[in-house]
Amino acid sequence: MGMYHISNDTIYVKTIHIGSSSGCELEVYRIIDSKNLKQVYYGNCKSPSKPSLSIPPDSLAILTESDYHPKVDEMWIKKKKWFWCSEVEYKKWKQEQTILKKQ
Repeated sequence: MGMYHISNDTIYVKTIHIGSSSGCELEVYRIIDSKNLKQVYYGNCKSPSKPSLSIPPDSLAILTESDYHPKVDEMWIKKKKWFWCSEVEYKKWKQEQTILKKQ
């Protein structure tokens, strides 16, 4: 499960892992063009000043289209109240899910 935001030419991706090796990872990519990204950082969310991985200077990520779209509302973690930053948003989402199940 993850989230991202884009600021100018940079994409910040946070991925949350829950299980035997729970934690949060931060990946930072610089946008080269509409199909290419350059990874400039990979590390733990709690200590972004200490990268976990040395990124080779020529490493590129290539964006490709996919037919797969995860069913985000079916992910178990969204059902956990502690996952949500806003209790109001959590309650709103939960009401919407209840209405959808009744249809």
